[in-house]
Amino acid sequence: MSESQMSARPQQSANKVIDFAFSCLVLSWPRSSRDWAVAMQSELSEIDNPQESLCWLAGGIMSLGKAWWNQLICGGNPQEVATVKLPGVTAAILLVLAISSFALPGMRQGVVAIFDTWNFSRSYLSAAQLQKMGYEAEQNRDASTLAFVAMRLPANSLDKVRWADLAVSLDPSLTWVYFQMQDERQHPDAHFSERVAWLQKWDPDNAIPYLMEAQQSFHGFASTENGSPAQWVTSPNDQDHATEMAKHPLWVAVMEKAFRSPHFNDYQNERFNLNLAVQRKFGMNRPVDLVYSTIAGRIPDLLNIRSYAKWLTYNGVQRETAGDNSGATEDYWRAAHFAQRMQLESASDGIERLIAISMLQDSFQKLKDLYERTGRSDEARYAAFEIENAKAASVAFRENNWRLAESTSLPAWSAFMIHISSILILVTAVFSCVTILWIALRIGGAPKSRLALHKSACLIARIAPALLLLSLGLFYANYFPYLRSFNEASPRFAQNLTRTFGVLLQVPFTFSQFWTYGRGAVYFWTGFLTIGCISVLVLLIRMPARGKMEKQIA
Repeated sequence: MSESQMSARPQQSANKVIDFAFSCLVLSWPRSSRDWAVAMQSELSEIDNPQESLCWLAGGIMSLGKAWWNQLICGGNPQEVATVKLPGVTAAILLVLAISSFALPGMRQGVVAIFDTWNFSRSYLSAAQLQKMGYEAEQNRDASTLAFVAMRLPANSLDKVRWADLAVSLDPSLTWVYFQMQDERQHPDAHFSERVAWLQKWDPDNAIPYLMEAQQSFHGFASTENGSPAQWVTSPNDQDHATEMAKHPLWVAVMEKAFRSPHFNDYQNERFNLNLAVQRKFGMNRPVDLVYSTIAGRIPDLLNIRSYAKWLTYNGVQRETAGDNSGATEDYWRAAHFAQRMQLESASDGIERLIAISMLQDSFQKLKDLYERTGRSDEARYAAFEIENAKAASVAFRENNWRLAESTSLPAWSAFMIHISSILILVTAVFSCVTILWIALRIGGAPKSRLALHKSACLIARIAPALLLLSLGLFYANYFPYLRSFNEASPRFAQNLTRTFGVLLQVPFTFSQFWTYGRGAVYFWTGFLTIGCISVLVLLIRMPARGKMEKQIA
């Protein structure tokens, strides 16, 4: 074989590969301009140099992109003249059905919930809205609304305390609001002690009012100037705690009253019921606001409780060392009894219950050791049983809450579908309105320079209402379980409500993590998804209708 024949063989192979690639490119070309691609392919056969053929193929690829761009945006050749079919009765009926779907139970609530999840700063009642409600409630002497507003206003509001006092004077059963007032514990005023006294008088068997009183002084001596815990609080040495506690006999006296109280009610149920009642009274239908308010419920200072329990057990050890076994037993049992009440009357998924279980283990361990040393075997076995019971309760707490989250939380894909369908609703609704307005302005016809745009508007106006109705159906089908959880809202099902809507809130929050923690991230990713959905929508609209449009052109 000659040298020229050997050099020609690779060139032939390269030309075959380029010919095959151009054939695939022609098959991918839009039909409306495929003749141009065929002409380019015929010119390729006249080129022998593989490098020139490769450049020709690259030009064909760029032309393919331009052809599809014209196809998607202009509908193909903008000079085509075809009969344009205006949207008819079917499109009008679909649009009316789509608008009527907002009369379905919970549909408007779902729309509000979605917008609340997209804009975190507006997902709960603002201070201005609360102030307006407060002034109206003051004029109407509406005690429950006044308590609702006072409970949720920021601490720097001048009307917060005044409205709380007015609500309690109108309805003494709302006295519990003094504990649940947001940030009141960090900003006490001159009359704080009076309100604590009213709460103690109103609910004398409850430990919470006494913990509320003790918490003020504890915050003063257990925190540094910058608000962080003092060094002795985090010290593992029990003697450091005991030495500091001895300096504050008034705090010790109030904490003793709290630990001797027969009940432990942090008024979480009362807070939930008031939030729900006011929402339904004003027809707010804002589940996200209810979820945020439930999560923001106030609990007593657990560090305060742990510090006193630790002081009791240390004091018991000192008494035991001094030979006062009876006094030591009393101290250990006082901590154990309070922990039992705290475990029994706190929320099943709350951190209060977990702290109570830890306190039970510590106190019963001291009792077990004391009973064993004094030969009281029956009491020692009982204390050992309580220790094992507390350990099992700790394990069950974590497992049950994990299983509860699995059983009550809806799948993440359901929340994702709600957000996607909401975006599609917005896109198709805008398309429907814009295209119908365009057609109304061009009802007498469109000039040839605008014919392609007019043709696209008519096509979109026929298809967008159907897609809008489909998106609304998809949204409602996925949102219905959320609607049911809100309708069943009560203190008993508060966990179900917060976990269910927590999944819905997690979707935009997760997307926002890719950029920043600010609100702008939500807007960015919402816009990003909107643009993507518009692109997909254009593809769905243009491609299936192309064959029918070509027949009209022919």
